[in-house]
Amino acid sequence: MMKIYMELLSVVFCCNVFAQNIDNEAARNFPVDFINKYAKALEYCRNIGITRYKLDAQDLKILSALQNEQLHKYLIYKNELSTSRCIEDNGGYHIIFLIQYMRDEKTSKTNRDMINTFFDLISSSRVVASVNFDKDMSPEKKRELSSIDYLNSPFNTVRVLEQVKEIQGK
Repeated sequence: MMKIYMELLSVVFCCNVFAQNIDNEAARNFPVDFINKYAKALEYCRNIGITRYKLDAQDLKILSALQNEQLHKYLIYKNELSTSRCIEDNGGYHIIFLIQYMRDEKTSKTNRDMINTFFDLISSSRVVASVNFDKDMSPEKKRELSSIDYLNSPFNTVRVLEQVKEIQGK
């Protein structure tokens, strides 16, 4: 679904570029470049998450000690964070570049509107909902969770949840 949105936005940006009268070619092409690099990096990072499978027993034990809601929020938070890092590490622009671009007074209203739409697509309310996942955790539990290296790269949240549920069921 995200890929379809990216392609549609790329088409709209390309059409918009031809309709604008901007002297600076780099400024004119930035939205298209941003979306293309972001889409390629996102696809690459999602593929990493799809191909990764099992956590080790110690990591599963740490995760299985969390309450269900806390576990879900934590996994969503970590997956979004690791995917964002992966995107940046693999050629996708950091979102701050997009925000800076929007602040330029030469940016057309159409480009700003399109960038806002794109920003809404890539900004996840799931991350915002998960930010306070650790507010009632002890510092020791936070250290334990941060020691799980597997969660520092994109992963399949559902697969991880299934593995944890399997451990909890034993």
